[in-house]
Amino acid sequence: MQARKDSREPSNRRPFDLQEAVVLLDVYLDMIKNGTSITKATEKASVRLRSLAKRNGYVISGSYRSAGGLVNRLRSLGGLYEGLESKSAPGTPIFAEVVSLYKNNRARYEEILSTEKSVASQDGQNSGDQRAAHGKATEKEERRKMSMAEISNPAEQEFFQWLPTAVTSSVLKDIQKSYAQINVLLIKARALTQTLTNVTSIDEVEYALRRTKRTFANKRLRNTAVQLLAAYIVYLREKENAPVETAALQKTVEIQPSWIKYDFTNAQSFERTAPVYCAIAGVPIEGKNWARILVGITEQELARHNAAMDGLYKESLIAAKKDRPYLLEERLDGLHCAQLSNGYWVCINYNIPRLMEMIRALCVRCGYTEEQIVLYGEAKASASGRKAKTTPAEKKDETQTSNGYGVSIEKSEAYLRFVDLQGVTVKELIKAVQPDAAVSSTASALNGSMNIIAMPGNRYVHVDSFVDLDEAEEALGRILRTHFAQFGGYSNNQLLFGAASQELSMFLNDNDCENIDAVYAIARFLFEKKAMVGAPYKFSTPHIFEKEPDYPMTLRGLMIHFARSNGGLLYASDAKDYLQKTMLTYGGIGQLLQLGSSNTFLIYDSDRYLLSESLGIDDAWCLRMHDRLDDLFRRANVAYVIPRDINAAWLTTLPSLPHGLDWTLLLLQEVLDKYPAIGFKSISPDLNQTHDTLAAAFVPVDSPLQTFPDVVTLFMEEHHDLPMRMSGEDLRLELRDAGMLENGEMIYALPKALNDYRFAWSNENKTVYVRGNK
Repeated sequence: MQARKDSREPSNRRPFDLQEAVVLLDVYLDMIKNGTSITKATEKASVRLRSLAKRNGYVISGSYRSAGGLVNRLRSLGGLYEGLESKSAPGTPIFAEVVSLYKNNRARYEEILSTEKSVASQDGQNSGDQRAAHGKATEKEERRKMSMAEISNPAEQEFFQWLPTAVTSSVLKDIQKSYAQINVLLIKARALTQTLTNVTSIDEVEYALRRTKRTFANKRLRNTAVQLLAAYIVYLREKENAPVETAALQKTVEIQPSWIKYDFTNAQSFERTAPVYCAIAGVPIEGKNWARILVGITEQELARHNAAMDGLYKESLIAAKKDRPYLLEERLDGLHCAQLSNGYWVCINYNIPRLMEMIRALCVRCGYTEEQIVLYGEAKASASGRKAKTTPAEKKDETQTSNGYGVSIEKSEAYLRFVDLQGVTVKELIKAVQPDAAVSSTASALNGSMNIIAMPGNRYVHVDSFVDLDEAEEALGRILRTHFAQFGGYSNNQLLFGAASQELSMFLNDNDCENIDAVYAIARFLFEKKAMVGAPYKFSTPHIFEKEPDYPMTLRGLMIHFARSNGGLLYASDAKDYLQKTMLTYGGIGQLLQLGSSNTFLIYDSDRYLLSESLGIDDAWCLRMHDRLDDLFRRANVAYVIPRDINAAWLTTLPSLPHGLDWTLLLLQEVLDKYPAIGFKSISPDLNQTHDTLAAAFVPVDSPLQTFPDVVTLFMEEHHDLPMRMSGEDLRLELRDAGMLENGEMIYALPKALNDYRFAWSNENKTVYVRGNK
């Protein structure tokens, strides 16, 4: 660059330096903040960059940093800033550096920028009258813009402070990242006349929402824009309605003499009561009983994304139930549970005093003070006697809903048609249509409607929003019938999506459902919810069954079905091949068959497994096994039997196996450990060995020999005069030669397996002093 200065040759092409990149980014940020067109922005950038070059002593040509040449530069820099780098205008290292500087070291960025602005300002002061006049006009314009920014910034800050209560953290991150770009595109497409947070008309935002598909070609950005606009509509409605509703509520609440107030010590007094008025931090919670109040508060805090709720997916709310979390993935069999709008469950199988304590615990956990927790109940007899005296406001509410206190299905369907394919969650629907409606009743109506599809993310979409759904139904049905014929009445989301991507690519593209979960949800609606009575397929994520199976709808259930089709015998190689063909993933065969925790499958050998049901195991079968083992121990007159000492002839005396199979020592070990009624068990080193490792010994269940050290001690007493000192490896080899260990078993782990007072290890665990039981 110095050579260019000295030569006094006009400069035309020169790489951007850091100061120039800072100026260009400042112009870009000003453009997206004020909605300036890219043409005007590049003109402004050209003036500033050319002036900067002259002040730095460069001789420049007429085309240097021209407005036309800066268009792609500005787009390139903007793409890096928004995290959406353009292929037509890729970013440069210096642009990436300045974006990183702006986001990670703002002080340094402002220092470089202030240098450019201060020099420019000084130049303005030293120029002639015409420049001075122009400078004053520019200064006046800047003051006007700053004034506008001061007006709009508080509104923007207020909205973004509220936003985390309405969207998930991942959605919030996407919105923050793309907020400026969304504003630019909406204004450019004339969907908005100004930046979003300056808009106060719900109609204007709804108009922008309807135009998102035309405005945003990028699907990911379009989805983020839809979530932003939908959230802003809810935000505006809350600002309009919240103060009025609160005031109206305060006027209608009159504490009656028969009401009981919860004071955090009188939970027992609420036995046989019903809630009459409940509010948390001024927000009323409605419910017919105290269980519904608990569920309502839970729903409210989950919707607000209260961080205190996160731990309840793993922790209990009350100390008495530490064995299970408060928010359950699955319903508890035999207990009353309520399903939440996020798909999780809450157990409500408690008496009223316990429910009151749970409500208090939940509120306190979520950060509310006792003063903010207002709970009134009334004896059920009194409440029922007063039920006939319904207030005019309550009558109005009842006429507004056709399903308890939920949003009527007619209103729901009308709104879903309006929001089109983007759909809404139950919470969003209630906020938009009827803020005082109950979640559970609204959700029940949506789930029961044959016109509404439950899509991923707990969102509901009206069938009228989909294009060519009838054609998709025919194609998806054909795909599933093919899978059922190929895989014995089975398919899954991966298989379905793979085939649908080929046959229904236009449908998936037109309806914004080019992902596995969306295709699965549509198929579930068509062939389970909408299917004629007696003919629906059975869906259980990620599985699809032609008929409801008589085995668990899980991967293990599929293996049960697969084994049954082969007479109760399952080959590991066949199982892996089947799972590969059906595109299912699993951790390992032991985990898949739950060999360590279930008796459904029994290990036969290293590659084969038997369904326990195929052995016909019952009380009589267990008694026969007991008699054979008891006879073995009596004839040998021993306290323990080493499995490898059992001969094949004795195994033939055991009950017969399917397929004419011979008994194996591994199978014998399996039935002893998984059927305690037989009265014998195996003894192994407790070191998490593989499931197909043969045990060291078999003993009666009531034997004094209960651990591996017990058996080894008795063995050493039988073969040596104790105490004695020997090398650890010699001990291992002796146990191996006796049949207690396999060839390479316990080479390094024997000291850990014999970590017992009867075995004193020394010399870095290379020597052991065997004391015995004396």
